[in-house]
Amino acid sequence: MRNMGAPAEVRAFAGRIIGVCTPYNTKFIDALKAGVPMKMWDATSRTWWFPETFLAVVETLAIEHGVLTPAHFARFHKQANAAAVQAGPRNPYAVLGLADNAPEKLVELAYGFWFREFSSGMGLTEQLYEVQEAYKLIKGGG
Repeated sequence: MRNMGAPAEVRAFAGRIIGVCTPYNTKFIDALKAGVPMKMWDATSRTWWFPETFLAVVETLAIEHGVLTPAHFARFHKQANAAAVQAGPRNPYAVLGLADNAPEKLVELAYGFWFREFSSGMGLTEQLYEVQEAYKLIKGGG
């Protein structure tokens, strides 16, 4: 499917999952598939979704291939920063990218995914701390 009618944009879902809707460009798609190991194509919205940790990679690829401009990403970053300031403390389910009524098994899977995503040789990062605190709150230990 070619993205002919949808506007080019960058959007967020639950603050942790980022989507890019772009004009069809085979070279961009090939570069995205090669450079972003975790991604999902949604044919309905004609959007590529990926964890926020890959935003810089996708931003570079999209600009290099001319499917999005620096202005698209500047607008996205400005909106994301404003939303974070207004939101205050985050819902622990939202931190894990889940709905409030997510079953326990899904909470476990999401926690494991984000733990692996944010665990690195650098120790406890801000994102990993936030994920661990959210998990503790959901499990009743926070």
